[in-house]
Amino acid sequence: MTPKIIVNALKCNTCKRVLLSIHRHDFRQCECGTFVDGGQDYIRRGWNDSTTVTDLSIVLDNGQLRQWGDIMEEKHEPTRGERREEKQKRERYGMVKHLEPNVRPMKMPKPEIRKK
Repeated sequence: MTPKIIVNALKCNTCKRVLLSIHRHDFRQCECGTFVDGGQDYIRRGWNDSTTVTDLSIVLDNGQLRQWGDIMEEKHEPTRGERREEKQKRERYGMVKHLEPNVRPMKMPKPEIRKK
C-alpha cells in the first residue's frame, strides 16, 4: 500500500526556513535554492550540495504516522545516477545482469610463434 502524505515539508538549515507545500503544484522555494512541491499528492524536493536540510514530512503508512525519510531508507531504490553507473559498469566489463549466471570464462589458446 502506498503511504498517504499528511504533511509535505522541508527545513532549510542554511537560511532556517521551513518550506511547506499544501496542495498539488504548490511549489515553495527559499533564497538558497531549496524547494518542496507536491502537497499531499506527491513529494518532490531539491537543494544544493552545500545546503543541508531536515525532512519534516509525515506520512500515514499502514495505519502509522511516520516520517517520509524513514520510509525511504527502508525502501531505497537506486537513483537515476546509481542506475546509470551500474549500466556503465555492466557495459564496460561486458556483464549483462540476466546472463551473469550462465557466463563462463573462455580459455584462449596461446598464440603460436613461428620461427623462420
